[in-house]
Amino acid sequence: LVTAGEVHDLREIFDDLNARYFGGGIDARITWGPRVGAPRRRNSIKMGSYIVEDRLIRMHRCLDRAWVPRFFVEWIVFHEMLHQVHDIKVKNGRREFHSKAFMSDEARFARYAEARAWERTHLDARRHAEVLAPLLRDVLRSIDRQSITAVACGVGPGPYTGLRVGIASARAVAAAWDL
Repeated sequence: LVTAGEVHDLREIFDDLNARYFGGGIDARITWGPRVGAPRRRNSIKMGSYIVEDRLIRMHRCLDRAWVPRFFVEWIVFHEMLHQVHDIKVKNGRREFHSKAFMSDEARFARYAEARAWERTHLDARRHAEVLAPLLRDVLRSIDRQSITAVACGVGPGPYTGLRVGIASARAVAAAWDL
């Protein structure tokens, strides 16, 4: 199992959360997901999962980035740990993974509101244009303008609106910097 990421150490996060919230009672393993295969086009990703039979928490590697705050990774790990506490009930013929009791317990996470707000601000695909501009501004302020000779933009796969926002942003930077 791989617990040490480039930025976040899942074993450290798991052990800390297990002691703080569960009195050491969660008996599970944790790992980063695999780095295999070509990227697939998708509308969403599963940031974490809990495999009941294996008592295994698997975290998506996209969370192991410097711009993803530790408290957000902690929240996702905490969420997956709760799956060991709450049974999966069948309601109207469907499995219910996130009961009212589960959601209530999840809100006990000390930085729950902050983590939810960070997710909405940084990971909501409908807000690409709104989020990209300030991030781009911060990056451009931190680099030596003379060292940039070209601007590039990936063209997919991705949603059409996201591509338009990315291309428009790249063109604006190139025009502003006479590239």
